[in-house]
Amino acid sequence: MTAFSDPGEERDAIFSLLACALAASTWDDSPLGEGSGHNIAAVLVDRDGQPVAWARNEATGRRDLTEHAELRLMRGHIAADPERTELHKHQIYTTLEPCAMCAGMMAMTNIQRVVFGQRDPVYGGVFERLAGGETPYPKRVESKMAPAAACGELEREFARSGHAELIEWLPSPEARAAYGEAARRFRRLTPEFSENAHLLSAARDFLDTQLSR
Repeated sequence: MTAFSDPGEERDAIFSLLACALAASTWDDSPLGEGSGHNIAAVLVDRDGQPVAWARNEATGRRDLTEHAELRLMRGHIAADPERTELHKHQIYTTLEPCAMCAGMMAMTNIQRVVFGQRDPVYGGVFERLAGGETPYPKRVESKMAPAAACGELEREFARSGHAELIEWLPSPEARAAYGEAARRFRRLTPEFSENAHLLSAARDFLDTQLSR
């Protein structure tokens, strides 16, 4: 029995685990409200299916509540090219379900799709809310949770913790252990679908390049 139902699900697992590995590589044990920011990371994948940028949350260290991982990722990638104004057909893989601020910028920059590792029981569900009502928001972003085979233990560990909000759980040793295991799973992953072998190699090369900086 395979862990993934099709190549697309396996691709989602590869890039979701990459986001977890990047979060683990910059882990901050500081108590809530101290340090650099929440242990949340996001990866941008371009229209060719290649990881091209990443960012982590730095809201605390920069004393700026807009410094979320996804927002920093989008702003930084657009700013890097004077000719780039939006992110059409790009995808974002983030460790946490986007908030209203990040979801809004994803819609306005024409992000095609977002895949998240953990649901946010307090601030999540934004895209579903935008799609509801009598006049759904005209810009749509596909949003889905990462495959359970990739990130399922994150949800399970958070549920066991008893915390009401994820930001309370993220500085904990249990969260660090769960993200560390996801990073190890990324290193051990063997593609079940041959067409994903080059994507996994590109994702690992991307991680190694970022860690060497």
